[in-house]
Amino acid sequence: LLMGTLPDSLTIQRMNPHTYAVFKYMGAHSPEELAIERLQALHANMWSRMASSGYTWAEQMYFEKIDDKWLKPDYCEAHIYIPVK
Repeated sequence: LLMGTLPDSLTIQRMNPHTYAVFKYMGAHSPEELAIERLQALHANMWSRMASSGYTWAEQMYFEKIDDKWLKPDYCEAHIYIPVK
């Protein structure tokens, strides 16, 4: 999206440069089925790994990237980026 073309319901937030822990999610389901229950299980796994990694969160914000070139009716893939220090 170009600046100025963002829907009113969304905002732009800038993050400082960081090193990121990247978690890849793959599911044998449609992207629409990436429901809160699946995300809660994924987040629990991420927090557990973070706790044992020696890394800590660098700031509260994180982001997800879903590349639609990989999406299919029976496959969903997402990457979650968490800033760490």
